[in-house]
Amino acid sequence: MRALNHILSVILLLLLEIHIFFCSLLMFGWSRVILENVARWEFIIIMLHALIGIILTFRTHPLRSEKKYLKENCIYWLRRVTGIGIFVFSIPHISMFVHWENNSIAHLKKIVAFQMTEHVLFLLFISAHLAMNIKPMLIGMGIQEYKKAEAVLQIVTGTLAVCALVASFVYYLG
Repeated sequence: MRALNHILSVILLLLLEIHIFFCSLLMFGWSRVILENVARWEFIIIMLHALIGIILTFRTHPLRSEKKYLKENCIYWLRRVTGIGIFVFSIPHISMFVHWENNSIAHLKKIVAFQMTEHVLFLLFISAHLAMNIKPMLIGMGIQEYKKAEAVLQIVTGTLAVCALVASFVYYLG
């Protein structure tokens, strides 16, 4: 089950990067491409990833709460909390941006301050979740020289997260 979750994580990371890139272009007003199918597949994979994460969380017990395991316990629970945060904020994220016309054409809606706050929190939860889970994902996939790959992925995802945040503010203010 962990191997399936690692595969889903890699696919999800790729879809997420595509989603962030093209949606940032859309919010900057530089593109009109809306990748509905990518977003739909991304949502399905997020739900599968979350379901497997929940099953694995209940199957495995957290590390002992002894003082020497304090850091490991903190990371263990932060991973779950950020995952739950992504799950919670994904629904408002979808409803905030997609407006259907004639049951087939999706458009971006204007957003208000409360929605922008939700969106910023959503981006922060995603960024934190990725920052904590890229290394375990690479190790779980059996990549022995993971440090270079981790650095590259952290830089790419961090850059895309900043781009998404800036694009969100440009869209909100524009």
